[in-house]
Amino acid sequence: MAVAPIPLELVELIISFLHPGSLNPLNGDGNFLNKSSASTTAKCALVCRAWLPPSRRILFYRVHIGQSKAYGFARLFTRPDRLTFLPFIREVAFQHGIAEHTWMQSVFKRKLAKHFPPSVKTLVFKGFSSRKPTPEALHCTAFTGITRFELRGSWNLALSEAVKCIASFPVLEVLEVKLVLELDQTRLPAAADQPAATLRSATFVGRGAQPVVAWVQASGVPVTALRFSVTDMVSIVQYTAQQGPLLSSLSLAFGPNLDERGHPLLLRDFLKHNTRLKTLTIRASPAQIVSIISSAINRHALPELEVLRIIVQEPITQNDLAAQPFWRTYYDEAPREPHYRELDRLLEPHAVLRRLIVTHLPLYGPTELRARESELEASVMEAMPLCVARGVVEVDTEPEGDSSFWRF
Repeated sequence: MAVAPIPLELVELIISFLHPGSLNPLNGDGNFLNKSSASTTAKCALVCRAWLPPSRRILFYRVHIGQSKAYGFARLFTRPDRLTFLPFIREVAFQHGIAEHTWMQSVFKRKLAKHFPPSVKTLVFKGFSSRKPTPEALHCTAFTGITRFELRGSWNLALSEAVKCIASFPVLEVLEVKLVLELDQTRLPAAADQPAATLRSATFVGRGAQPVVAWVQASGVPVTALRFSVTDMVSIVQYTAQQGPLLSSLSLAFGPNLDERGHPLLLRDFLKHNTRLKTLTIRASPAQIVSIISSAINRHALPELEVLRIIVQEPITQNDLAAQPFWRTYYDEAPREPHYRELDRLLEPHAVLRRLIVTHLPLYGPTELRARESELEASVMEAMPLCVARGVVEVDTEPEGDSSFWRF
């Protein structure tokens, strides 16, 4: 009796459960296959010929090249015509110091780059040293089909070099700049390169990202999704307003030492131009969150808002302060409930709101916070009865996606 073959779609679904999220867009290191998942996926490729493509699609979807294994990776290209995994690569990440290493110039640029297929869509450069890279260190021209680019970490880099790299991608759609060190901000020439007109989503985190924000803003390229770790409130308000009704998603992360002088003046007109904003995420103190939402709603600035996520630090207790007295400098110990009640009152008449997500960040770590999850959820639910009655409130303890975006 013949056994009917399993449909290819079902095979792909089965293999995808080995490492959920492995084909999701890169956001941090969480989507890389671990050793166990990679080994199991490789064994799936040996089941039969039909299982080979879906297994390889997951196994080689994301390639990360670090300094310790870069030369070993290069040796695979002795006979590049025999490398059957190359067509399956969609994301390439250079990290752990290799991005500013001479290997990028002497090996990758000269010997390897030409063999990577145009199907590579995501490129990540993660710097990890204070050594100044050569101007060619960010070798970007080999990847002409890139739609997502991430420049992350600690770089001793000139703004002109970063701009040249970002502008080299003609079909770029998603840009993430997360830089710890400040860039050399030598004035760009009047005819400086411009970001691709296809750019639609941008994330800017850290001190080094600020001049890149100014460069993208000056280009006038419209975007529909923005994420900021706020350092300069004035420029953020200006850039957000510039997007007008095109902006549909906005995420803001306020540091604990944000200078709030002039806050009321800035908030007066904040978001009033973004009339089609549907998703808003704010990581701040409860008082800051209420201030922003109150100002926006009172001026009818969020008529189409459907999803609001607020991210706050886990409430600090006297026991926490006894264990770590210096936390008083960084964390707000004021009760959250009064702010939640005010937010409940503000949002209750907002009929189009479908989801209000309250996310707590841990003081110690995710494990300790999950132990208090039910307690935190109960306190939020009790303080927001009007929104709870509408069935829109959700409480969790970890932000979705790249949680490092919300850390300071």
